[in-house]
Amino acid sequence: MVHNHTSDKHPWFTEASKPKGEQREWYIWQDKDPGYKGPWNQNVWHKRGGGLYYGIFSDRMPDLNYANPLVTREMLDITKWGLTDLKVDGYRLDAIRHLFEDGQLKESAPQTFDWLKQYFAATKDANKDAFNIGEVWASSEQASIYVGGMMDAVFEFDLATAMVTAARDGVAKPMIDAQAKVLALYP
Repeated sequence: MVHNHTSDKHPWFTEASKPKGEQREWYIWQDKDPGYKGPWNQNVWHKRGGGLYYGIFSDRMPDLNYANPLVTREMLDITKWGLTDLKVDGYRLDAIRHLFEDGQLKESAPQTFDWLKQYFAATKDANKDAFNIGEVWASSEQASIYVGGMMDAVFEFDLATAMVTAARDGVAKPMIDAQAKVLALYP
């Protein structure tokens, strides 16, 4: 489940693209370019609808504005619907470290942690056995802070890379070291 952004073709964004659209505040808009780039030095401000909208990954993926409580309510309703009506067992959440921007801080903003705690509690209220795994493309040290109260688990990219390297090179030590680090970091 992608919480960070929608498609630029999504009905919410189509409406938000209108300067006085009802869902304009569901996305992040500026009148002029704030003059900074994203964490990979990419352009994050894109023109449409008489302004610039924020899209960290692409101009085709505008970021949702979680500072707007209506966005949070809608996403929590969708999540609960999946857990209760569709009986899904949980979610794989994409790009969770990018939910909030705080000025030029584009990853792991404090507001992101607060929002994920609220989300985690809501999923457990809807289904105490729900399992949420987050994509946190970061080091083991950074990824591990999302586990326990925000996510049940995260994808462990450092360990995965070490496994591939060990298999490719026929040397187990990098994988053993990465596994030891993971075992020490996670609850």
